[in-house]
Amino acid sequence: KTPPPLASELASQSTLNLLIGLWSHLSRKRRTQLGCLLIVMLASGIAELVSLGAVLPFLAVLSEPEILWQHRLVQALAVRFSWTTPSEIVLPVTMAFAMATLLTALIRLTNLWLNGRLAAVVGSDFSCEAYRRTLYQPYGVHLQRNSASVITSITTQIGLTVVALNYLLQLITSCVVATGLIIGLVLIDASVALAAAILFSTTYVLLALNSRRELGHNSRRIVEATTQQLKALQEGLGAIRDVILDGNQSTYFQIYRHADIPQRQLQAKNAFLAGFPRYVLEALGLMAIALFGGLMVMRQGSGAAVIPLLGSLALGAQRLLPALQQIYSGWSSLKGFSESLNRVLEMLNQPISTQVEVAEPLSLHQAIRLDAVQFCYGLDQPNVLNGLNLEIRRGECIGLIGSTGSGKSTSVDILMGLLPPTAGRVLVDGADLYDKVHPERLVAWRAAVTHVPQNIYLADCSIAENIAFG
Repeated sequence: KTPPPLASELASQSTLNLLIGLWSHLSRKRRTQLGCLLIVMLASGIAELVSLGAVLPFLAVLSEPEILWQHRLVQALAVRFSWTTPSEIVLPVTMAFAMATLLTALIRLTNLWLNGRLAAVVGSDFSCEAYRRTLYQPYGVHLQRNSASVITSITTQIGLTVVALNYLLQLITSCVVATGLIIGLVLIDASVALAAAILFSTTYVLLALNSRRELGHNSRRIVEATTQQLKALQEGLGAIRDVILDGNQSTYFQIYRHADIPQRQLQAKNAFLAGFPRYVLEALGLMAIALFGGLMVMRQGSGAAVIPLLGSLALGAQRLLPALQQIYSGWSSLKGFSESLNRVLEMLNQPISTQVEVAEPLSLHQAIRLDAVQFCYGLDQPNVLNGLNLEIRRGECIGLIGSTGSGKSTSVDILMGLLPPTAGRVLVDGADLYDKVHPERLVAWRAAVTHVPQNIYLADCSIAENIAFG
């Protein structure tokens, strides 16, 4: 089978270009929803900044409430609420810190829920549009395609694209959150915060550069294995009568198995590449915090003044590392799903001609005639028909007889209006069936044709629904 159209053009595109291509297929409504989601993402970043900024005064109150008691704002609040001792501010500060933490969690949960919902509806839009464009492709395109590849793209690859979009939205959210956390850490201690951010970010960038080629290669192999897996299912179950008669069950099982095992192993490998940095950097982060705390205590001679600062930095690092990990994991997942995005974009880019509606089928009054018709299935293929002249008058009943490959089925497909001739004309009552000035003529002719194939297709539904067929 020849590859689907546009595959060669999309194969070399980067993940960013693929995402830009998918963006062009979003409706105005979805783009507006994405814009609203970005506002929620910014709120998440601001909430993280506020909650982190509240840690330092909270820990300071717990360790030495007298320091905060001297603040002008606290004194004004003390007069208003009749506070007389520093210990009385511990409870309200604790409640304020708890409320800030709860609000941050609610905003993050809302953002997570919206991410999943938006990725799901965008995936549904893509799936429906890919199927619609596939249905409206010319019959000749369907003949040249591998049906297993088409089904895999519309089902499995669309599903993986939804997962990839979810990762993309989480990646953007994590970038916003990480920015807020870094700003907060810089305000607490600029030198330590910048050193930690540079260290961790550089580590993740180096890991990304090292693994991107392998992730892309694995992505292509996973898609190929998935297509072979579905192909084995289609062929084995579609020809089950012959499989049982010939005893070929083990053959088709081995074909399926040889496609399934590499696919699972490659998916596991991509998951490992996306997740393993977290454990290394978490240990590295804890070691850095412990070292920093020890140096601070040695320098100042007391741990009381260090505890609030160290606690704030520890909490900030504890939140920053997962955010950086999500950024890396989202990027690596997008890279791992790049071939799936490629296949989906390929389906969405299928050109379709303007659909013509007709009120009545085209009636045959005199005759249908093939005038010097030639046909070939590809530019590098020989002619199946070469100068065929044939006239069928109204009311005649004819049969086409010939050896295998002589062009009988091709001639019937041309008569039915499914395949346009490479050269020559198809005339219905003297009118050209493929006249571009009158596209409604071909649609009306197809509506007048009834087809009973050699290999009967039965839908998995009732007899009545099979008769009605749509």
